[in-house]
Amino acid sequence: MKLGNLFFIGLLLWMAVGTASAQSPAALARLEQRYSAAQLAEMAQNAHYKYVGLQLFYASSFWVVENGAPRAATEAEIAAMDLDQYNHLRQEESAVHVPETEIGKEIVLLSRAEFEAVVLAQYDARDRAAYLAYKAQATAMSTSKSTN
Repeated sequence: MKLGNLFFIGLLLWMAVGTASAQSPAALARLEQRYSAAQLAEMAQNAHYKYVGLQLFYASSFWVVENGAPRAATEAEIAAMDLDQYNHLRQEESAVHVPETEIGKEIVLLSRAEFEAVVLAQYDARDRAAYLAYKAQATAMSTSKSTN
């Protein structure tokens, strides 16, 4: 891995700790728009890693570029944006710059790998273990389907 990539991932983790350590009301509001109260309660109870991961998605899976420098989104920016509209643009290993019309600024969509690093850094031990078990099972299922 290149030194620049290590620096970038380190910066991601540092920014995530500052922005995602507290629950984002705007991110939670985004979840409430997509899921019913019953679905959210079930997710928080039975798939807590997913509940936390989705909140982190809306709050910490992108940066806002201002004066040429990336920064964490504000609550108002999180609330104003429809982040889901960019899911098809997100790359596995590379961040993607996108003009965001609702906030009138460029955003940087973290790659899936970068976002996974942010999420793993934020999870407690129980959520980390549950997510890694889920990922291992999904990978095993995917591998067995591709060999059949």
